[in-house]
Amino acid sequence: MKQSPHLKLQIIKMRPIVCNTELAFIIPINEEKKVSMKRKMKTSNEQVQNARSRYQELYYQQESNLEYLYDQLTERMEKYALQKQKQLASKAKQAGDYNLKWKERLQQQKWLDIHMSRFVS
Repeated sequence: MKQSPHLKLQIIKMRPIVCNTELAFIIPINEEKKVSMKRKMKTSNEQVQNARSRYQELYYQQESNLEYLYDQLTERMEKYALQKQKQLASKAKQAGDYNLKWKERLQQQKWLDIHMSRFVS
């Protein structure tokens, strides 16, 4: 059974989204271009409703993409903050270890100085 051309006009395909990270940049399909040339502002209620539902779908799709990207961004920021905290903690530990070693060296030096002064005098 062959479809009538009027039926083809009413079938509205989803347009491809070029970049799903930004709000929809829409490229019309060739059939849509031909249809719009043929119709020239002749639209039925059904076609208007289909177009509205399609754009609503695109809007919700973009909204969900943006929510997903926002979640990813917050996750990355949290990971980065944790990584920075770990780096700072390790640097503080290294500095503390370094200070502890210097204190031990100074105590050893004082102990040596005290014992050497006993031997000298």
